[in-house]
Amino acid sequence: MKNDVFWFTHDANATDDEKIMMLIDQFGLEGYGIYWVLIEKLRGTDNFKLSFSIVPILARRYNTTAEKMLTVIKQYNLFQYDDEGFFFSPSLITRMQKWIDKKEKNSIAGKISAQKRLLLSSQNNDIQHVFNGCSTSVQLEENRIEQNRTEDNKENTKKEKPFNFKKALLELGIEKQLVDDWMIVRQKKKAANTVTALKAIKKQIELTNADPNDCIRTAVERDWRGFFAEWYFNVVGNKPVIEEKTDEQKIVINGIEYK
Repeated sequence: MKNDVFWFTHDANATDDEKIMMLIDQFGLEGYGIYWVLIEKLRGTDNFKLSFSIVPILARRYNTTAEKMLTVIKQYNLFQYDDEGFFFSPSLITRMQKWIDKKEKNSIAGKISAQKRLLLSSQNNDIQHVFNGCSTSVQLEENRIEQNRTEDNKENTKKEKPFNFKKALLELGIEKQLVDDWMIVRQKKKAANTVTALKAIKKQIELTNADPNDCIRTAVERDWRGFFAEWYFNVVGNKPVIEEKTDEQKIVINGIEYK
C-alpha cells in the first residue's frame, strides 16, 4: 500500500455538497481546508481511522485550533466516531473499499491467468479439472464483490424519514413566534432547513449556555440566516472562556468533553 498511500477519489463538485456548503458558510475556506487535511490523514492509515488524541497535534502542525478541528469532525455529519475514541469518514471508507475490491479481483484474475498458462504448457490429464476449479474461484469472488456492491446501493437508496425543521426548533423549547419570525429570515436568505443545519444550530446554542429563546431572538433581531456562538457573544459582550485540556484519553473545550 505504500505506493498508493496518497491516492483516493475526489468528486470535482465536492463544494456543492450540502454539508460542505454549511461548513464553508460558517468557517469559510479554512473549514474546507481542515476537512481535506483530515481526509488525507485518514487515507494514510491502514484502517482509515484516526484517534481523537491526534487532533491537537494536527491543529498545531497546520496552524489552526483543536476546537475548530473538533467542530468540523463533530457538527456537519461529515465524519462519524466510535466508542473507542476514533473518528472516520464513511464516504472515504466506501470509496476505498470499492478500490480494494477491484484490486483484489485483478490480483485473483492475474493469478488465474498465470495458472492457466502453466497448465496449458503441460500435458497433464487433470489440466481441465484444475482450470475449471480456478474459474469457479474467480466466479465466486466476482459474485461476492457484486453482492457487496448491491448491498451498498440498497443502503444508499433508503429513503430518509421526512424532516420538519420548524418542528425541530419548537422541540428545542423555542417560542412559536420566534420560530415563525426566524423561518421568514431564513427563507429570505435562502438558508437550507436540513437535519445537518439543525444539528449545527443546536450545537452552537449549547456552546453559549444561554436560553435558546434568547439565542434565536438575537438571530431574528440581527437578521442572521444561521446561528453561531461567536456571533452571539459579540452581541451580548460575553466572550466564552475556553479551557483546553488534553491527554491520551480526552479533550475538554468550553466544558465539553471529547473522547
